[in-house]
Amino acid sequence: MENKYFHSVILKPERCIGCTYCLRVCPTEAIRLKNKKASIIAQRCIDCGECIRICPNHAKSAITDNIEDIKGKFKYNVALVLPVLYGQFDTIYSPDKILSAIKYLGFDDVYDISQGAEIIGAIAEDIIKNHSTKPVISSSCPAILRLIQVRFPELIPNILDIETPTEISARIIKNRISKEKSLDIKDIGITLITPCTARVTSIKNPIGVEHSFIDSSISIKDIYVPILKVLSSGNVNETKHSMPTLNAMPTLNGIICNNSDDFSMFSSYRKSLSVNGIHNAISILEEIELGRLNNLSFIEIAACPGGCLGGPLVVENRYIALNNIKNIAKKLKNHVIDKSNINNYFEMYNNGSIRLVKSIEPRSVTRLDLDIKKSIKKLNLIQNILDKLPGINCGICGSPTCQAFAEDFVTGNRSDYICPVQEIERKKGLKEKNNMIVKDIMDRLNLKLAAGESGLKKEVKDVYTCDLLSWVMAHADAKSAWVTIQTHVNIVAVAVLLDLSCIIIPENAEISDETKNKADDESIPLLISDENAYKICYELHQELIR
Repeated sequence: MENKYFHSVILKPERCIGCTYCLRVCPTEAIRLKNKKASIIAQRCIDCGECIRICPNHAKSAITDNIEDIKGKFKYNVALVLPVLYGQFDTIYSPDKILSAIKYLGFDDVYDISQGAEIIGAIAEDIIKNHSTKPVISSSCPAILRLIQVRFPELIPNILDIETPTEISARIIKNRISKEKSLDIKDIGITLITPCTARVTSIKNPIGVEHSFIDSSISIKDIYVPILKVLSSGNVNETKHSMPTLNAMPTLNGIICNNSDDFSMFSSYRKSLSVNGIHNAISILEEIELGRLNNLSFIEIAACPGGCLGGPLVVENRYIALNNIKNIAKKLKNHVIDKSNINNYFEMYNNGSIRLVKSIEPRSVTRLDLDIKKSIKKLNLIQNILDKLPGINCGICGSPTCQAFAEDFVTGNRSDYICPVQEIERKKGLKEKNNMIVKDIMDRLNLKLAAGESGLKKEVKDVYTCDLLSWVMAHADAKSAWVTIQTHVNIVAVAVLLDLSCIIIPENAEISDETKNKADDESIPLLISDENAYKICYELHQELIR
């Protein structure tokens, strides 16, 4: 099954600059860096879109459908809209106008998900009260459901047993059009205008249901400009559509998905909590896992910051979009749901039409070995490696954490066992360990002592070569062996001033007695070599790092 799993988030390697931003934000550690290019581990990816949002070079993107390709697949094409779309446009464009513009682009009809929202709003609270495992976790965000499958499988029983508003709406719309137009359901195509990569994935890989009633998807990013062109042209006539009512608008994070008190169905429900942002969600799920939130009945969680208004496929700043949505909401009327409709909704739930009828299974991402004994050995090896790592989770190695580094090595996902931080420290330690004294250098490079014998025990940490004294004074480090063809007395003064360890004269250049006497007085060893400066520096460098 995993081999056929569809992922909407894709990588464009040619655009990747190896910056490691995505590595650090991925909530399931699904990204690795190899040869300075990011790669995605499919089994771990939950298609949350965090990498799309953070990538500075647009190396991550989403697979969605093309509007022209969609038109030819079905006899009757319907666009399904989340009210998030309305917030992308200036409020001079009413929701009816926006929906009319979408229809103008080639769809036979267009709906928003208000009816699915109304259904959930009518029955959710009673279902939550009767749910055996508390706190109940909302089922509206597919990225959160996949996060639970991958990282928190023990919380699967806590998931609210209701389909998303988009799925409920799609089911009802298809059945209604089939009856009204005398069409086979297979001839009706529903396209979701989506702000979210995870919803794209859920069409091909639905969670909790056998199949999705949605057939394709177009991102808000892709359809925004075509809609705006139609709206700006004035060619579209505003048509009345079935619009959300005020009490349907703020229903769960599948509708507005901002998880603020302004648009949370359960904001008045005293034992509920709303959370948005994938890393905030992880913190809360950890708290649930530890049993610290058992006093709550329901937790509404959205993966994106600000809910769907902050989805990776939107165009407008989420705060501006939220303000637009609020202004729209002010014009909506409250709607009293007829009791007979509520009874129908509960009947739909009880007969399995709008509930999660397929078991949600954990997704294994790190199987060490089929043999339990080998798995235990590998687990111990991972711990042994981890104990030797610095534990700073810098990501420089290409794995997001030290734990991931150890797991990658043991499972064969990386062939090298080199921690860059430890390698830097190792080389630094070797350099310090291999620091030599002038006498060692003289012996190993077969140098002849011309003067300054009393300084042969001076430590040598580096080598520097240059014949321009002013440049040497500005750049040479203390404890360096200085290689220069200059032999006049001033070289000794420079060596003293910079605390250089010795002076090496290449190619047997002649040294004046004045210079030798000064070197003896200042304890600056003067060494003579038969070789040229290049070879002296190379050999000395090799000795220092060996």
